[in-house]
Amino acid sequence: MNFIYSLMAIIGLCVSASAHFELGVYKGLTQNSEECSFEIKSVRFENELHHPLNERVIIDLKNYPNTEFRHLPIVNSNSASVRPKRKVLSAVFPHSSGASAFELFMNDNGPFKLVYINDNYKTGARETQVCDSLSLQKNRPWS
Repeated sequence: MNFIYSLMAIIGLCVSASAHFELGVYKGLTQNSEECSFEIKSVRFENELHHPLNERVIIDLKNYPNTEFRHLPIVNSNSASVRPKRKVLSAVFPHSSGASAFELFMNDNGPFKLVYINDNYKTGARETQVCDSLSLQKNRPWS
């Protein structure tokens, strides 16, 4: 009987682990009301283990094709927990003077906001761009 309860708990974790992603082009608006877009090309799980920390989403972004997004881990030694950063997928790019990152924010309907951050911590310069109010566009006729 304990096996059945354990199996049900694992299945529940797997079902709740996966965010809702539909493949295709998402469009939104920048802070300046200009159109912005990206394409979610694939969703997979590393080592075929359906766990949020293994989720990989490949996204084509302007100047960043085939970028792999994932849930960043939140490790808390005080509470002895290792959890995914919920409802946010990130792609991080270290560079010689700092780091850049994309964060894709999700709700129950899917992605709703993409944020780009460039943090040049050697000089203190910071830049943020937001693509908000995202919506999935109609699928292409050939897809």
